[in-house]
Amino acid sequence: MSVDLQGRNGVVFGVANKRSIAWSIAQGLHAAGMKLAITYQNERLEQEAKDLILSLPGAEAYMCDVSKDEEIAKTRRSHASSPR
Repeated sequence: MSVDLQGRNGVVFGVANKRSIAWSIAQGLHAAGMKLAITYQNERLEQEAKDLILSLPGAEAYMCDVSKDEEIAKTRRSHASSPR
């Protein structure tokens, strides 16, 4: 079964590495045509996560610790103000 998500936007939180469930979800959504904002938790995970995220054309990478409401709000503002 294939789903067409062309023209849709989405956010996937919590990519850590190539074995992350979040990474598999992001890959599937991207393959279906969705434009994605993808987050990783912190500086320790930044390099590996960013390398993965930026391998998906059009995907945007953001650092966001979802245990902190202010970081979720900051990520939302950053994504909303980024050029598309």
